[in-house]
Amino acid sequence: MTLIAEAGYANGEHIAQLDAKGITSYIAVKRAVNNQGGGGLYDRSAFGYDAVSDSFICPAGKTLVRKQLSRTGKMVIYAARSDDCAVCSDKTRCTGAPQRYVTRHLYEDALEANSRRVQEKPQMMALRRQTVEHPFDFIKHRSLGNARLLLRGIAGVNAELSLAVLAYNLKRVFNMKGGVWMRQALQG
Repeated sequence: MTLIAEAGYANGEHIAQLDAKGITSYIAVKRAVNNQGGGGLYDRSAFGYDAVSDSFICPAGKTLVRKQLSRTGKMVIYAARSDDCAVCSDKTRCTGAPQRYVTRHLYEDALEANSRRVQEKPQMMALRRQTVEHPFDFIKHRSLGNARLLLRGIAGVNAELSLAVLAYNLKRVFNMKGGVWMRQALQG
């Protein structure tokens, strides 16, 4: 089984669960980049991860060790020794802090595997755009008036979205089969 989704659904934990169930995911991943130092500092991709020692190696060859676990962000934080950073010739290109920190998502392996699949088969994202964007546009802008729901609560939202999807499906049937067929089908 295959699942294709947009970047808003790129949750590492969910991708790992899909992998465990044998579902191949193609989810456009939008990952954060290092925005410190105006984008002129080393990005996380400059640091190599060593799975055996569970550590990162910086561009200067120094080791960043596991420092703490952020359960809320589902990240492991790795830190370089401040003594190593203090004498490093690359420090101005790496960090403005006393030492460099790098994070790794708890489900990084699942995220990386998904990213590789997306890169190897870019046609999957093209397929998603072809099949999903048109209905989303119609429902969001034409049926719901720029996605402003009038009802509150799960029951109200379900009812309103169900009507919007029904309107879209009726429009599609009308466009594919024509007015005569639609009139005959509605009369029974």
